[in-house]
Amino acid sequence: RFSFVGLHLKTKLTPSNDDGKIMLPRDDAEELGNKLQTLLDGDSQSPSSAAVTMDIRTHLAMLQANSLPRSRGMLGTNSDVWAIVDCIKDGIHADNEDSLLFEYNYDYDDPFGGCDPLLRAGNAYSISTSSSEYIKDFHKQQVMEAFSAAYTALMGSGMDPVSSICIANSVKRAFHKLGSTDGISYEPPSYTWKTIDLIVQYSRTASERVVTVNGLARKMYKEFGYR
Repeated sequence: RFSFVGLHLKTKLTPSNDDGKIMLPRDDAEELGNKLQTLLDGDSQSPSSAAVTMDIRTHLAMLQANSLPRSRGMLGTNSDVWAIVDCIKDGIHADNEDSLLFEYNYDYDDPFGGCDPLLRAGNAYSISTSSSEYIKDFHKQQVMEAFSAAYTALMGSGMDPVSSICIANSVKRAFHKLGSTDGISYEPPSYTWKTIDLIVQYSRTASERVVTVNGLARKMYKEFGYR
C-alpha cells in the first residue's frame, strides 16, 4: 500500500464549436471527475493522502460540470487543495510562468451546500512572477511536468501547500529559463548548482509575491467558465 500518491491530470483540450475557445468538453470533464472521485474514495489499499495538479481550464471544466471531486481529507487536512500549473490573466488564458493554488473548505455534515465547491471556495494563492515571457508550445509539456513533479514530491514529503507551490513554480521557471531547445525537441537543464541556486532565488521571490484571494475559483467560474 502507498501512503501518498501524486497525480498530474493531462487532458485533451479542444476548440469550442461556438466561439473557438479552447476548453475541456463537458462530457470529458464529467468522466475525468468521476474517475478521480473513485480513486480518492478508494478502498483499504488506497493511499491515505494525495496531491493533484492540472491546468486551469480542466479545473474550471470540472467545476462547471459539477464533477470536481471531494476528497474527505486526502488532498489536505482541513480543505481540498488543487495546484494549477497555469493561470488566467486579464480574462485570458496565459501559458506563462505564473501558478495558482485553490482551496475548498467543505462541511460534510451540512446537507445544504456544505459540499458545493462554489459555495465552499476558500482562499486561492496566486504565484505571480515579473516575467512577461510565455512558455512555447514545443516544450510546455516538459516544463509543466517539472512543476507537477516538484509539487507532488514536496507535498509527499510533508511540506505545506503554499510553500510547495512556491518552490514548484520556481522549478517551472528554472526549467523554462535554462532548458534548451532547437524548436522541435526540449532538453531540460542539468542538475547542477547553477540550476539549484536559480530555483532557490526564484523561490525566495515567489514567497514574497504570494497573493491571497478569497473565492477566486468562484469568480473565475463566472468570468471564464462555460456559458
